[in-house]
Amino acid sequence: MNKKKVLIVEDDRVVQSGYCRALDDRVALLHAFSIEQARIMFHANSGLALIVMDGFMPGDVSTIPLVHEFRAAGFTGPMLASSTSAEISLKLVEAGCSYKCPKRGVVAEIELLFDL
Repeated sequence: MNKKKVLIVEDDRVVQSGYCRALDDRVALLHAFSIEQARIMFHANSGLALIVMDGFMPGDVSTIPLVHEFRAAGFTGPMLASSTSAEISLKLVEAGCSYKCPKRGVVAEIELLFDL
């Protein structure tokens, strides 16, 4: 069985490891801890089923340009805005994310989305 590929753009290693513990046996998680890693992972992996996008990466670098970049590159799949700030999540949705979800709800959202 081919697992759905999910790119997690999140600089918090504790959050990333929580997603991994909960989902790793059911989806193929691709971890990006920086903007550059996210770009590399995005372009190196065709067939992404979902992108989970944090609001900021190290150095307070906004991920909004990354959302624009991925959409401009042709990604039409769901993109989940998941920031600790509801305001930033809303800005990510305005930039092109499909919808927003608090970090604590990401695992349940992925399970629902992929019927896991």
